[in-house]
Amino acid sequence: MENLRISRREACEILSISTETASKWIKLGKLKMNDDKTFDKEYVERLAEENKTGSLLKSRRNKRLKDAVEIYGGYINSYKNREEVKRLLNDTDILSLDEIRGVLAYFARQLYAKTEQSNPEVFEALISDLTKNSVNSFCNNFNINLEFTPFDDTLGFVYISLLQFSNKKSKGMFFTPNRISDDIIEDLNSVTDLQNKMICDPCCGSGNFLLRLMKNGLSLNRIFGFDIDEISVALAKISLFLNDTNLTSEQLNSHIKCLDSLTELDNNFDVIIGNPPWGGSYDKEYRKAVRKSFLVAKRNGFDTFDLFIEKAIAMLNENGFLAYILPEALMNVSSHQKARELILNNASFKSVHYFGQTLKGSTSPVVALTLQKCDCGSTKNCRIKTKSNSFVIGSNRRIDSSNFNLNITDFEYEYLEQINSIKEPVFLKNNAVFAVGIITGNNKSYIKSERLPDTEPILKGTDIGKYTINEAHAFVHYDRSIFQQSAPPETYRAKEKILYRYISSTPVFAYDDRQMLPLNSCNVLIPQIDGLDIKYILAILNSSVAEFFFSKTFNSVEMLKSHIEALPIPVPTAQQQAKIISLVDEILNNSTEATIIQNELNSIVEKLYNLA
Repeated sequence: MENLRISRREACEILSISTETASKWIKLGKLKMNDDKTFDKEYVERLAEENKTGSLLKSRRNKRLKDAVEIYGGYINSYKNREEVKRLLNDTDILSLDEIRGVLAYFARQLYAKTEQSNPEVFEALISDLTKNSVNSFCNNFNINLEFTPFDDTLGFVYISLLQFSNKKSKGMFFTPNRISDDIIEDLNSVTDLQNKMICDPCCGSGNFLLRLMKNGLSLNRIFGFDIDEISVALAKISLFLNDTNLTSEQLNSHIKCLDSLTELDNNFDVIIGNPPWGGSYDKEYRKAVRKSFLVAKRNGFDTFDLFIEKAIAMLNENGFLAYILPEALMNVSSHQKARELILNNASFKSVHYFGQTLKGSTSPVVALTLQKCDCGSTKNCRIKTKSNSFVIGSNRRIDSSNFNLNITDFEYEYLEQINSIKEPVFLKNNAVFAVGIITGNNKSYIKSERLPDTEPILKGTDIGKYTINEAHAFVHYDRSIFQQSAPPETYRAKEKILYRYISSTPVFAYDDRQMLPLNSCNVLIPQIDGLDIKYILAILNSSVAEFFFSKTFNSVEMLKSHIEALPIPVPTAQQQAKIISLVDEILNNSTEATIIQNELNSIVEKLYNLA
């Protein structure tokens, strides 16, 4: 029996593709068409089944499309171009890097056609450098029309979107939205005149910062950009040329280069600006090499951005300026202490802009840090911006490499200094047992929603309140041998212990004398300070003073062991301690006036810290 033939429209419906995609598939040989321009239905259905594999392929494609559009949607200003790139991704398959080069060249020509089209020989040389002679005729089937928006990194936006969509994005690469780039340049302009400075972006990518600097009136003669991604470098040159077609090949090639700034760059500059990669990984040989050359690499857990900080400080001229976008972890995480030491020993703080979780594709909050290579460690007149506040630090603060907590006002700083300066405090560091709650390795299998024989309650972080424990709604059969991680039984079964939420916007510590089990969102603390009762420690940890200390010192929703250990604890008189224990007991005995009692405890604790 002759195979049933169908039209292109019918084939597209079966394959769930557009007619444009069908044309491209035919050209690439991915879809076979008969001489009479029909398709064998059986063949098309089989192809659809192969592509679909239970709709998994389509769902993955949709996720890639959603990720690419959402992650980089704020990178450029042009709404039209964002929508056009969304359409491009919707009608595009996963591309090789050579195919991506061809797509980028196609759009570069499209944008060039919308300029004055001066110096075509320079433009063609730039295109040749981008394509490396790769040809992709399927681009002719595109029905995508990008507009030329001055100083928008449109080509970079297409590139990073295609990389994300094709699962080729390099680890550690996070791209900077225009609004953040402009904010950083504004921060720099507030402390120095950029017009006469030699400026470098050592990790320039496709040139976003370079374009925004050009928008601010800076000439390429004073701007340099370097990156290890040759496609990004080629795009940076093209985009700069599109915005100033009087630029020569010599200017572009001498100022924008493909190289490793960490190992191949020895120039000196007045200003270094950029968004260095972070969270990436290097092979063993490269890590071994940088350990020999970089101080920050001698500490375990260093990140790429630590290397770029050290390199920038080394390349800066005296009194030069550094402006980087960095993960907020730089400010207080122990693995970056070497980088903080370098900053304190070589630079003063000019501005710190706390952006929060701003870079799409990254869950880490970020800061824009502006430093000047002079007056080591000075904070006076440093401009601070947060999402809710902005102020100028009025004096030099006492800071060390353990923590750069600069996002507090002068009043808050003085208050924090008072907490830290109490006489003869004690600390829980080396004076307590800490333990993480049980990590089952498979909560779905081991944690039950109702109590069964041989099970007992297990507490989640949400079951922990201030001072008291709420009724548990999860149950487990306690068998240490089946859990992924578990503290010794004597820790969980201690006669008295403190349980606390690991994740919380405020400190939440509760008293337990029922030997209850905690899940890993609920941690354990058993104080062992001579002369101090566990209920006294509980009151200190739950106090408004402790809340202020934790939030202003660490600015984190995670209650880490190191945070708790850093809190100075005042030693009370016997009478003061007895009073506090009595009030805690009232709360534990289900007092209806718990809030009033907690306020009274806060007042007493404030007096212990000489704050009232």
